[in-house]
Amino acid sequence: MGSNTAFVAMNGLSSLELALRAAGLHMLMTGLHGDDFASLQTSVGPLLERDVDALVIAANHRAAADLARELARTRTVVALQPGVSADDGLSSCAVDFGAAVRDVIDHLHARGDRVLDFIPGPAHFTTVSARTEAWIRELGDRRLPLRPLVPVAMSVAGGRDAGLRLVAYGLPDAVFCVNDLVAMGVLQAFREQGVRVPDDVAVVGMDNLFGTDQISPSLTTVEQPWAALGTTTGALVVDALAGRPPRTVRLSATLVVRDSTAGSRSEGDRGQATVVPEAAGQGS
Repeated sequence: MGSNTAFVAMNGLSSLELALRAAGLHMLMTGLHGDDFASLQTSVGPLLERDVDALVIAANHRAAADLARELARTRTVVALQPGVSADDGLSSCAVDFGAAVRDVIDHLHARGDRVLDFIPGPAHFTTVSARTEAWIRELGDRRLPLRPLVPVAMSVAGGRDAGLRLVAYGLPDAVFCVNDLVAMGVLQAFREQGVRVPDDVAVVGMDNLFGTDQISPSLTTVEQPWAALGTTTGALVVDALAGRPPRTVRLSATLVVRDSTAGSRSEGDRGQATVVPEAAGQGS
C-alpha cells in the first residue's frame, strides 16, 4: 500500500473512531496479517481475548469477508467492505462501485469513447471484484464490447506494464484503471510510447490520491467517500449493539473530471472542450 493510499484509508479510520467516541465507545485496532482465513483469525485473537463489545472488520479481501461472516455467528460484527451484506447476518458499509462504474462509463460515452478497457487488480480483493463485476455488467447492459481483463499489481509498475501491453496489442478509446497508481503507470507508458492523452486515449483512475491533480495530464478519477465510510460504519456499530437489525449501506463515490478525459473524440471538438471543474472541497 502506497503512502497516499494509506493516508486516505486512515481518514476513514479516524472518522470511525470519532463516531464511536461520540457514542461512548473506545476503539482498539489491530492489523489483519496474511490473506488466508487462519492467519486473519489469529490476527483478531487479542481483541477477542479482551471480550470487545463489537468488531469492525475493515479489509478488502475474500478471506476477511469470510472471517466477518464466521465471527458474526457469535459476536456483534460490522464489515467495512463490499462482498458482505445484511443477508449474511451482519451490517456492512462499502462504496457503491456499481454506480461509480456507471458514472465513469457515462462520462466516457458522452466524450464519444466506445471501445473501453478496464485494468483490474488481483481478483481476491473484494473491492477489485466488485469493480470488475460492475464493469462487465455495465458493458453488457449497454452492448459494448468487452475487451480481455488482465489483472495487474495495483502499483505504478503494474500500470506501466499494462500500458505497454495496450500499445503493443491495440489501443482502446479509453482506459479505466482499478486505482490511481495503476492509472499513473499507464500514463507513464503512454508518454514513453508517444500516445497522447486524452487525444488518442482517455485515462481514468480511482481514489483521487493526493497529487493526481498536479500530474500532466491531470487525472480524471473517482473519489471514494472515506470520511463517510467511517462515520456510517460507526453508526452501524451503535445500531447493532442496540439490537437493531443488520443493514447494508452503499455510499456514493464522486467522479472528478480532469484533463486526462478532456475534449471529445469527434474530429472538430478534439482537445477543444473545457474540463468540468472539480466541486469545491474535493481532493485527498
